[in-house]
Amino acid sequence: MVSQMLANPRHGQVSQLGRAHQVSRQTLYRWAATGRQALEEALGDHHLPPKQNEAISFVVLTLLIETHASYRGIQTCLRELHGVHLSLGSIVGIVKEAGQRAQRWLSQQQAGTPRALALDEQYSSQRGKAYLNVIDVHSGQVWATVPPVEVDGESWTRLMWYLQEQGISRSGTVSDGGRAIQEALSQVHGQEHHQRDVWHLFHVAAQVQGRLDRAVQAEQDRLLTSSGKPLHSQTEYEDAEGVPKHLWLSRRRAFPR
Repeated sequence: MVSQMLANPRHGQVSQLGRAHQVSRQTLYRWAATGRQALEEALGDHHLPPKQNEAISFVVLTLLIETHASYRGIQTCLRELHGVHLSLGSIVGIVKEAGQRAQRWLSQQQAGTPRALALDEQYSSQRGKAYLNVIDVHSGQVWATVPPVEVDGESWTRLMWYLQEQGISRSGTVSDGGRAIQEALSQVHGQEHHQRDVWHLFHVAAQVQGRLDRAVQAEQDRLLTSSGKPLHSQTEYEDAEGVPKHLWLSRRRAFPR
């Protein structure tokens, strides 16, 4: 009966229901309102309890950091995997609030002793701009990270000054040898304790070795093509024409001079 009332009853149907069930029209409308409210509470949007909010924030940030998912991708994962309907605005708010917490936490960090710092650039989608990162070599502590800026000596110099203002002194620095970092270190007197990191050195060495291997292979292919026969070295088992020793010996016996 209530379902019929909620389904936009046609003209005269309410009166028919009242007569059939011996209830007044006012009672039918009151029951319909109660049923509609119950459906809205069961199926409509509702506020999540605090602990569930924290769990969803954790899922959002995990998807963002570990899988590099887009905001719409996060929204889809929450809906399809967890049955949680979260607006894009809410997702943006969670990410923004986490970034603000991280910045506050970073501003409170202090280094009691001089630290060895790794300087690195992560290029962004913006042409010529990159994230500038300063990482503790031994502990992995992130001492500073800067949103995409111009990759030049001025940007790195400002970041070095910021570290000094935060009371972070360095015992040495490590980088990939980029020109911008070198220029900044020369400005803040840090080149005397600077070195290239092993990963980038091995990476460059592997690139050089790869180019060398390709050049050798290309030269061998060229010589093979020009000679028309496989390259091999003459041994004691072959004569000057490449004939195996047992064949030319038998030939000499059969046709002595």
